[in-house]
Formats: sequence, structure tokens, C-alpha cells
Amino acid sequence: MLHHHSASREPSSLESSDGKPKPVAGAPARGPLRAIILASTGQDISRCTHCDLCDKYLQPGMDLTIAELMQAASRDEYLALNSKTLWVSEKLLDHALRCQSGLDLVSILIVMQREAVERGIHPPES
Repeated sequence: MLHHHSASREPSSLESSDGKPKPVAGAPARGPLRAIILASTGQDISRCTHCDLCDKYLQPGMDLTIAELMQAASRDEYLALNSKTLWVSEKLLDHALRCQSGLDLVSILIVMQREAVERGIHPPES
């Protein structure tokens, strides 16, 4: 069943009444970010085990580690597509990012960037 936003709510606020984390910004019809990543890459980001192997890939300006970004995306949190890390990670795409769980982090980051743009979220200006 579709729910309409009340006039007092911000259009980007898609919180459910059951207290689940705030979903990523954008049209709810696009679906959860985890499902979009899975459909686009075949990668199930819920397999991230917080092993911290990818955390060695740090760049100035990152507000989350790659593992934190994967967890935010897995939980469909607003921060996933609004994180500076998503755009700073562009510099990391040339590296062979390793994941203990076998996730293709480069493909996932590319899909997340495309999804952010699709939802009207663009990289911050340098």
C-alpha cells in the first residue's frame, strides 16, 4: 500500500512508522538501495562482515569508512548516498579494492554513485 507524505513532512523523509532507519533520499518507488545494488551487480552488500580489510583504503575528506558505507547502504540509510565517502571513493576506483567477503567493492561504489545521481544527489563541489 502506498502512503502519501503529509504536508508537515519533508519530501526526502521516508521514515517508516515502525522506527526503521531513514531510507536513502529519493523516490520510494526505486526500491531499497540493497536491492538496487543486488540487481545491478549481483553483489549482496549484507555479506559485509565489518572485517575492516577495506578500511585501509582511506582518502582525505572521507566521512565514513568503506565498511561503514556498505553497512549504511545495506540498511538503506539516508547517509549511504549522501556520504562524502561515496564521492571521495572515486579516487579509490583505480585500486583493486579487496573484500574478505568477496564483494566487488568497485562495482558497488559505481552503482551507488549512479543511484545517487538518479535520485538527484550530486558530488559536492571541490
